[in-house]
Amino acid sequence: MKKRLRASRFGAIDPGVNGAAVMIRWPRHGAPRIEEAIDAPTTTKKIGRTNRKVYSLNEIGDIGVRWGEENLKLVIIEDVTPNPKFGANNFTFGQGKTAWEMAMIMGGVPYMLVRPQSWKKEVGLPSKADKEASRLLAMKLFPKDADLFKLKKDDGKAEAALMAYRAGILHGGT
Repeated sequence: MKKRLRASRFGAIDPGVNGAAVMIRWPRHGAPRIEEAIDAPTTTKKIGRTNRKVYSLNEIGDIGVRWGEENLKLVIIEDVTPNPKFGANNFTFGQGKTAWEMAMIMGGVPYMLVRPQSWKKEVGLPSKADKEASRLLAMKLFPKDADLFKLKKDDGKAEAALMAYRAGILHGGT
């Protein structure tokens, strides 16, 4: 009987409200493929007179539990830190990062926080590369899944895919 080759799964999260979560499947032989690419789960909430996009914490938690059931080897969450030019949006970034961390803990998924400069260097991008460069590189590394990154608004998915690729590199792709 022929032994079936297994593949490993890795994930990554761009924690912004316009970010995304991506899971890739990396077979022992062959190129990785994207199994799941979803925009950050959000909803709209009226704050004062303005409708704002906020995280859907229940949906984020559900993703963590489901990813735990999928036995991902590692998830990378982009380690965003406060930046004075973002003002009050820093709170949103922090909330997103924390929500995704809690989701991975709920699902029992091993995760690590990685600074943008680090993962970009590991995948061959300059540390100050813009989101367009990330989108183009994701299309190159995942040619069969390039349609996922064809629009400029897909930059969150592209960056998450590149971080998942980095997670795979850390584990030798298996």
